[in-house]
Amino acid sequence: MTFALLPVVSVFIAWLYRNHGRGAARGNNLVIDCVVSGKRIPSVMAPFTFVCFVATHLAGGSAGHDVMAVQIGDTITDFVSGRFELGECDH
Repeated sequence: MTFALLPVVSVFIAWLYRNHGRGAARGNNLVIDCVVSGKRIPSVMAPFTFVCFVATHLAGGSAGHDVMAVQIGDTITDFVSGRFELGECDH
């Protein structure tokens, strides 16, 4: 029964990232690019990743736990380092 929800959840997730994601749909590629270039990771990435991960699992889908953890951890770290105005080496 839950597998019937998976296409609906998938369309919702695609719509969410496309209209409100601010580039967060690039996932780990965005994280790596931000680390290399020194740019900030969009703060919307952590909640989007978490909500989409939970929705995927509730609908019967499979999503990588390790990738989700890296994206959320990096987004939170980037946010905190910006709040405390840490230097470029500590960012």
